[in-house]
Amino acid sequence: MDLTILSTQTGYFITILCLIIVIFMPHTNAYLPNIGVTNTRIGTRIGRIGYYSKGIGASQINSQNTHTANKKHLTSLRGGSDSSNLPDSYSGYKILQNVSQNTEGSQDSLLEKFKTLNPSSQSKLSSQITSLDSSYPGGLLSYVSKSRSLLSQSLSGANPFLEYTPSVPSGLNLQYATSQFTSLETSALKCTSLSALILVAGGLGERLGYSGIKISLSPYSLALNYDGSQKTYLELYVDYVRALKQRTGNVMKFVIMTSGDTDEKTRELVEGVEDVEIEIVMQEKVPAIENVEGRLALEGDEILTKPHGHGDVHTLLLSSNLLSKWSSSVKKLIFVQDTNALVSNALLPAVGSNLLSSSEMTSICIPRLPSEAAGAITQLTHKTTPSKSLVINVEYNQLSALLDPLGGDVSSPDSQYSPYPGNANNLIFDFKKYVETISGPSQGVVNEFVNPKLNPDKTFKKPTRLECMMQDFPYLIREKGGGSEGTGHDFVNLERWLTFSPAKNDLEAGRKTAEGGGRETGTLAKAESDGYVANGVKLRVGGNEVEEGEWKIVGGLYVWEGPRVYLSPTFCLTKEDVKEKCKGMKISAKSALSVEGFNVHVDGLELDGALIVNVKDGASLKIKNFKVKNEGWKIRAYDEGEEVDERDAIRGYEFVREGEERILIEEGDWIADENGLRRV
Repeated sequence: MDLTILSTQTGYFITILCLIIVIFMPHTNAYLPNIGVTNTRIGTRIGRIGYYSKGIGASQINSQNTHTANKKHLTSLRGGSDSSNLPDSYSGYKILQNVSQNTEGSQDSLLEKFKTLNPSSQSKLSSQITSLDSSYPGGLLSYVSKSRSLLSQSLSGANPFLEYTPSVPSGLNLQYATSQFTSLETSALKCTSLSALILVAGGLGERLGYSGIKISLSPYSLALNYDGSQKTYLELYVDYVRALKQRTGNVMKFVIMTSGDTDEKTRELVEGVEDVEIEIVMQEKVPAIENVEGRLALEGDEILTKPHGHGDVHTLLLSSNLLSKWSSSVKKLIFVQDTNALVSNALLPAVGSNLLSSSEMTSICIPRLPSEAAGAITQLTHKTTPSKSLVINVEYNQLSALLDPLGGDVSSPDSQYSPYPGNANNLIFDFKKYVETISGPSQGVVNEFVNPKLNPDKTFKKPTRLECMMQDFPYLIREKGGGSEGTGHDFVNLERWLTFSPAKNDLEAGRKTAEGGGRETGTLAKAESDGYVANGVKLRVGGNEVEEGEWKIVGGLYVWEGPRVYLSPTFCLTKEDVKEKCKGMKISAKSALSVEGFNVHVDGLELDGALIVNVKDGASLKIKNFKVKNEGWKIRAYDEGEEVDERDAIRGYEFVREGEERILIEEGDWIADENGLRRV
């Protein structure tokens, strides 16, 4: 007999024998583990010769459905019509089942879709569902339930502030030129150095026209490192931490919140940082929702996910155990945005204001024009229940309706600005009170909202998701009872020129604004110019002569054509530093000045051109009766179609360095005077 035929017949006989054993084996609980293992092995073995691709694990079989499971397995082996991949073997499928059963079948169509996928896709989708479930407080059931409720409220046009009366909250309006500003900075130095700086940096620079992470961009062309490279946003924040350490001896904690989009590149950027230890916490994305029933949206064979918002930073600080790690060393928490370099001017006075008021939370604000597209810090007093009152940021699209009964969003009688301070979204918290609040039932989950884009028939134009914002923390303070009738949250209102100019818009958006006569373009070019203007004003307030300049259109954008000044925080950390370290300066309108170094003092400088100073730690430089005259830096708009690196292209122009004097001091004590630069 042919051995091949014999082998085949023997194989069929063994297979049929195994199937008979499976069918007629007693189905008692005592045999269940063995049945599961046997089925797994049979499925695996037969799958190798092309009849069945997967087996049944023991976890799929229980005393109620053992016989049914075996029948399904047998049908598949025979090539029958039931080709189910048994999705309930996957933990993700079971999670989705539970969500659907408890939300009126919201995920039923997704469960059916799951069954049609091949085993590999089922496994990937199950893993994703499990991960999404574990990363959201309360799991996917909580997420979908909240989505359904918030979508229902949104579509019905519910007014969340219907039961509240608005008024101007308590806070501090502070100007740079006042003695109070100086006093608050001085009183806050030690406390700020014993704080944690939390940088929210979860977004890429796509809105700016940049494919990388925003904190890798260079805000100021004049802010040069010793090696001549331009400082990044990250390096500016690091310099601030270094300056506090040099002044007080304390090392400020530094945390960056990333996302899946920015985490890897942020870690690469941080690797090059010296002297400052940086902690990184990463936020997860949340599922997208495609209809009012809360159905999770698919993209291919995976659930579409979207950013949840920077409100996640609170839960991440808690879950990372950083708060417990800092319990004996940190006094304040300082939350800042990624591309507003001017915020460094606000931190010391804001911490000083928080110390003065003893509030749990202080919002750093700027003067706000009536009807400006910016949120406003508002006292909301509940009409019937005082304990529901709070001080909170109200977004501009809700503010008008809230203020209409009181006369509308108008200016103060004695000012062009609204009496309601504009939210700059930089926050100061008292550490102990914050930990008490965040450790409560909320676990740091701030109020969420949903903002679907709708077609006329109320269907979604595209999937939406729940979002949260870190400035909505006062809702948690209220839940804790941390503020009597809305207290616990106040503000410090600082001048816009000094503290606020974020880079957030690309060139096209900026040019459209400029074409309409608007100067506030929100571009990197505007942020750079505002930084130079602010430092020029600080020098004037300090008693120096700095010529005025003017705003001109360059490359379709408003750009400052005047003295360009960069003062590193390592040189001048406070207003008092400017007064003590910058004396007798005369700076012409065409000039560019950049100074970096802890031990630099100026007592007489006449500048008509460009001067760049870098003094390393441990070295010193005294500038006394020193004159510099050269062609300086000239601005040139990029030509249309010109090939330029995207990091530079988003600025819209470059500086042509036609002339400059550069002083680099690596070690020792030096002086620059009428006799030139020499060692002393």
